[in-house]
Amino acid sequence: MLSSTIDCGCSFTNLHTDPCLIVIFGASGDLTARKLIPALYRLFSQGSLPENFVIVGCSRTRMNDAEFCAHLEKHLSSQEFGTKKSWQEFAAHLRYVQLLYDSPKSFADLATSLKAFDEEFRTGWNRIFYLATPPSLYGAIATGL
Repeated sequence: MLSSTIDCGCSFTNLHTDPCLIVIFGASGDLTARKLIPALYRLFSQGSLPENFVIVGCSRTRMNDAEFCAHLEKHLSSQEFGTKKSWQEFAAHLRYVQLLYDSPKSFADLATSLKAFDEEFRTGWNRIFYLATPPSLYGAIATGL
């Protein structure tokens, strides 16, 4: 039977990480809740994320920041969860913006929000975009950005 983890002998302690803003398109979906957020939360718990970071979820689903955090929290297994305090510290770095992929105004509103988040979390305008969407939306997202 294969182990679900492999020890590569890598050490991520004392790793320098620059501030960043991570935008996840399709953030209300299963990939984000079951894979992306648990992986990012694990990195946070290990001290492997920068002090200044924010994760911005975007999707068509209407919800606010608190609803987004609750949606993600309910998908974490007890093994992944850690402590309530640790989750709350991580969740303080989560934001949500509703986005209609075919709307230029929606992308303009996203740009305004990202600018505000960059300033709030002092991310130095370092951004990572992750598309957890069907490939049919890639073109619309690239055009909107």
